[in-house]
Amino acid sequence: MSMTPNKIDTSCWLRISMLMLLSWCVVCGAAMTAVAQQDEMKREIYVPFDDLKTVLASGIQRIYLPRSEYEALLKKANIKPGDNPPQQSLLRSAKYQINILGDSALVLGDFEVESLAAGLQQLSLGFSGVSILNVTVDKNAAPLVRDSEQLVRLLLPSIGKSQVQFSMSAAVQHAAAEQTLTIELS
Repeated sequence: MSMTPNKIDTSCWLRISMLMLLSWCVVCGAAMTAVAQQDEMKREIYVPFDDLKTVLASGIQRIYLPRSEYEALLKKANIKPGDNPPQQSLLRSAKYQINILGDSALVLGDFEVESLAAGLQQLSLGFSGVSILNVTVDKNAAPLVRDSEQLVRLLLPSIGKSQVQFSMSAAVQHAAAEQTLTIELS
């Protein structure tokens, strides 16, 4: 079986192609292993025992413990930044309508409130000089409480946005030809 220059030995090219493919796979596998090892690297600083006194003497408060104890404490803490909102509830918007009827004023309020955390949350309302007649949250009767400082607090039972409607009354003061209404609304 003699070969002519125009004929190509297909088995030889097949072997070369397979060898190139195999070497490419080995190179890619080694590169992927190196990248995975870089991600797993931990930064540790070792301090000689004789120099440890210098590190500990600085003004910053530190606690030194073995890595295994540190990792166990880290697992127990299980705290991630941003888990808890900076405040539990907030007043998003407020609209008021005041109707003066002789010696009294009828104040109607429409609020959008939001509870940011799970569970029963309190929203402090800055009302003074008014008597609260009716309060509803999403068209259901709403619970209110007064704290020790006599501030009115709305109790929000679930997380999310809610519509709150208020009706309040306030006394109107008369002096000569002048009417005065003194109230504080949040």
